[in-house]
This record gives sequence, structure tokens and C-alpha cells, in this order.
Amino acid sequence: MMISQRPSESKSVSICLVVGEASGDAQGALLAKALRAEFDQHGIKTNLWGSAGPQMIASGVEPVVHVNELNAMGIAEVIAVYPRLSSAAHRLQAELKRRSPDITILIDYPGLNLRLMEDAYHMGSCVVYHIPPKVWAHGIGRITRLRDCTFLVTCILPFEEKLLRHAGINAHFVGNPLKDQIQDLEGRHANILAGKIHHAEVRECIGLVPGSRTGEVERVFPEMIRAFARTRTALNRPLKAVVPVAPTVSQDWLEAILRQTLASEEQNQYSEVPEIEFVQSRPLIEVLQGCQYAWVCSGTAALEVALLGIPHSVVYKMHWLSYSIAQRIVKLPFISLENLCSGREIVPEFIQDKMTAEALSAHALTILKSPERAEHMRSELLALRQLFPPHSAQNAAAAVLDCYLNLPTESSKRFHAKAVRELIIEDEEWGVNR
Repeated sequence: MMISQRPSESKSVSICLVVGEASGDAQGALLAKALRAEFDQHGIKTNLWGSAGPQMIASGVEPVVHVNELNAMGIAEVIAVYPRLSSAAHRLQAELKRRSPDITILIDYPGLNLRLMEDAYHMGSCVVYHIPPKVWAHGIGRITRLRDCTFLVTCILPFEEKLLRHAGINAHFVGNPLKDQIQDLEGRHANILAGKIHHAEVRECIGLVPGSRTGEVERVFPEMIRAFARTRTALNRPLKAVVPVAPTVSQDWLEAILRQTLASEEQNQYSEVPEIEFVQSRPLIEVLQGCQYAWVCSGTAALEVALLGIPHSVVYKMHWLSYSIAQRIVKLPFISLENLCSGREIVPEFIQDKMTAEALSAHALTILKSPERAEHMRSELLALRQLFPPHSAQNAAAAVLDCYLNLPTESSKRFHAKAVRELIIEDEEWGVNR
């Protein structure tokens, strides 16, 4: 990317970054490091602040709001914690007005960030949306807001750039941090891919990845536990499970769910207590190393497991009210990112009432009992890597710097807003609902 050499009147830039959950905190930390390096290279100091979690804070981002104050998903869940969310959102809005950042970067979390995006744009900030809302799932409304109130959108999914550019948005596909992380760790752990680990004591292993939000964990984790117990009994050979503990949930709480789930079953349900290990503070790739299979809550973790080449299925269950509303809004053939990126079903999805211990166990057994099926799924998953270019955070930081250095004048802003509102979108190719 060509960077403008236009001289800057100020050698210090205030950058507000806003995230709302654990996955956003991880992405924000990578971007924060890349931004500082990219701007430093051009002699520009950066002051990074906003909403942040532990990873962003460790990367030098000043936390005006902690990410845990914003962590909620689903309409019913948001209603329950609205006072906390509202307080955090108002503090962010107040700081935006007080500090008037040169650049505002919204990372995922559209429920809050779309509103802050509009506020920042009208304040005259250079607005960038990194990891944009799933406009391909939610129709034309969000596309309109993005094109009216951003100067740049950086995408981490391969199909998004074409869709957004088609709508008149300055969108750039920068790659995905997951691929970079996986390749970096594989370089340091040469045999980390599933199926290529040779332990002194060979024991098959299944990954249970229940998510990072309390609501989704409560709904999917008990069924994963039952499915594992069922699979272990049916397989009739040594089998263990590992559970990566997200930084937003407590291991003690997960262990309590395990005990409650086992206690709720009939006494003769299990011949022995299932061997389930909880692992904290380690990358998912390390936790799942050697796993022959995994059940994964839909989201970023599912794409990571896919890029690792681990055969798996995707599970998800929402509050009934949230799901009822989502059914009326979202019209997609898949919910998992790996299936959406590939354009076809390469992993099964077990959603809502279809997410049962019987169904989860049945698919796991088809993989664990058939090396041929396992290898076929692994090959299809590893092929996804070719869709992602390397160095995503650096690519995004370079795009942000270029956008900032070429920021339009006030009259250009007015023209931009007027022109994009008049743009006619041909959306039949994408099946976007108006």
C-alpha cells in the first residue's frame, strides 16, 4: 500500500479503540501494537485509549472502560444488564467528546460501536471500522450506516471486501490474525497439528470449546459434557477432554457446571467420571494440540479450530427470545465462519434444539471411528488457510495510517456523505435484503 508523505502538523495522534468482548480484546491488542509500530516508523507518536481488556491494556491501551463492563450478547441478555452497559457507553461517549480523537477505531461489537461510529464521524474523527458488523447477515441497514460514517473498513473475512466495495465503502481485506498466530505457533511447535503429535502415552482427546460469554456457556457446555460422556462410553477405549477457559469466565464456575451436569444424570449413566481437564491462560492452539476432534461454540474460536485443521462440529444455542428474533432477521445458509468462508458446509452445525448430546456424540464417533473421514475433513479445513494473506495486523495498521494521512477536507466529507446516500446498490448478487 502506498503511504502518502503529506507532512503532519502534529507529531502526536490520539487514537480511540473500542471493543466489547474477549475476542475483540485479542484483536485490539494485535492492532494496537501494529499501529504503534506503523506510526512510529513515520515519526508519529500515538496515544491509544478506549475500552480495553487485559490484552489491550498490556499492549499500552489506556482503559477508559473495561471490556467486562460491555460483555453481553443477545437481546434478552442485554436487557438484563442494561444499566451496566448504558453507564459504560455514556462514559465512552463523554470521553470521545472531551478528547476528540484524531482517529476512532471500532472493533466488532456493533450493538454499541455503530452508535459510537456515528458520534465520532460527526465530531470530525477519522473513523475506521475494524472487523465490521456482519452486514451479510443483517441486511442493508448496517451497510448504509457504514458507508455514511466511515472512511475505512478493514475486513478479516475474505468475502467481505467485495460485498462492502460493491456498496460504495472503502473496504480492505487485510487477512486474519488467527492465521498469523497459528503459523507463528506452528513455527515454534513443529508437530502441533492434530494427528501429528506422538506422545509417549497415546490417548485420544476431544476439545470442548464452550465460548467466552456466560450466557452461551450456560447453554452449550452441559450438552458438551453429556456428549463427551456418551462418546467415551460408546468408543470403549481411553478418551479424555480438554476445555480452554476463556479469560472472561471462571474455571471454578466451569467446574461447578461440570459437577452439576454429572449430578443431574442417573447414577448409572457413566461407568466412571469422565476425564475432563480445564486449561487457563494458554492459546487455543496449544490447548487443543493433539485433539482428534472438538465441539466448538460458534464464533471466532470455530474459525481458529478450522484453520488448525482439527475435525469438529459447531454448536450454538441462544436465549429463546433472541433466537426467535434472529430467525426473522438473519437469512443465511450457515452460521459458522468456516462454512461461510468456504461457501459450503465443511463442518456440521448443531443449533438450538438440534444441539443434543446424542447428535453431538453421533458425529464425533463418525470421525473418531473413521481415519479416512477424519483426514478428509482435516484436508478441507487446512485448505481454508489459502484464502488469508499473512501479517493482518500490520496490513490493517498501514491502511489506517494511509487513510489518516489522506483524510478528506470538510467539504470532501460533505460530498462523501451526500454521494454515498445517492449510490444505487445492486444487491441481487449478494441476496441482501433491503
